[in-house]
Amino acid sequence: MQNQQPMNYQDDEIDLFELFQTLWQQKWLILTTTIVAPLLAYVFTVSKPVNPDVFQAKALIEIGTYATEMGELHQIERSQDLALIIGEQLGVTVSIPKTSMKLLEIQTSSVNQNEAETKLESAINFVISRHEKYAASQLKANVIQPTQVVGESKVIRVSPKDKLNLILAVAFVLGGMLGVFIALIRSAIRKRKLQTA
Repeated sequence: MQNQQPMNYQDDEIDLFELFQTLWQQKWLILTTTIVAPLLAYVFTVSKPVNPDVFQAKALIEIGTYATEMGELHQIERSQDLALIIGEQLGVTVSIPKTSMKLLEIQTSSVNQNEAETKLESAINFVISRHEKYAASQLKANVIQPTQVVGESKVIRVSPKDKLNLILAVAFVLGGMLGVFIALIRSAIRKRKLQTA
């Protein structure tokens, strides 16, 4: 009984040299799948209709703060309500960052850079003028910090070619992994046949 346990343990061990030898013997199979996978991915990606470059414009807005007569601080408008209003009226994408409920990220996209920038600028102006009017009529001099843009608005060019490079890199890695997997399966089948013969 005690002699069987070490033998079972030895059978379960992975011989790294034997594993490397198995993979080396089937290097052409691994190399072929590593090359063929990116080629197929390239052909599949290029055969699709080419989308034009898209310009994404982003800006971060900090909602202003006012003080009540009791000295409590409040936002001029709830960020959730403002996000819904901007999204519905101006057709832009609005998200609330997890870092602060006082911030709103406004994003627009268009194939035309000027159009994306103009749409973003109109959304920013809409929020700021809305809060200025509300502060002037309701809050008077109690505004401690007005609504403002944080940092600079950014315009990013998103090209389908950028995605192609990523697709090819992933296909290359997956092709290599598939080749190794097939080589190990073939080796295991051969061993099983030799043992049963």
